[in-house]
Amino acid sequence: MGKKKQSAHKEKKVDEIAYLAEEDESLERVNLSKKNKLKEKLKQCQKEKEEYLTQLQRTRADFINYRKRQEKDKEAMSTIQTAIVLREFLRVFDSLEKGAESNKEIEQIKKQFENLLRLYEVEKIETKEKKFDYRVHEAVGQADSDREEGIIIKEVQSGYMLKKRVLRPSKVIVAK
Repeated sequence: MGKKKQSAHKEKKVDEIAYLAEEDESLERVNLSKKNKLKEKLKQCQKEKEEYLTQLQRTRADFINYRKRQEKDKEAMSTIQTAIVLREFLRVFDSLEKGAESNKEIEQIKKQFENLLRLYEVEKIETKEKKFDYRVHEAVGQADSDREEGIIIKEVQSGYMLKKRVLRPSKVIVAK
């Protein structure tokens, strides 16, 4: 009986070994199938990641451009507001220039005002013996002159530039 038990036990072991080997093959097939599915899923995730990264980069660039535009707009608005105020001051400055011709105290006030205008980067437009330039001059008349045609003869009202832009054009009389 002992030999029969051993022989039955050996047969059982052989069956178990054969069964395990068959299971390993089916596991490999299952694992291969899972691997392929995982590889596909990984490829899909990488593709999505690239799309998200591209979207993020575009969004970031758009945001940076938006901030730059906002800064430019803010600066432009500030310049416009400054120009509006300075134009009003120029009316007062014109009166100071006329008054300074006959009064020394007003001359001092005029100089302070000129320093204030320089502080805000306001520059006077030159007209003396200059050729008329429609971008910075406004012709209010023409006169006969021995000078070349188109040369400014007289400045009626001073013109000013603010940061390389015309704040107020010079009003001039031009030679015919």
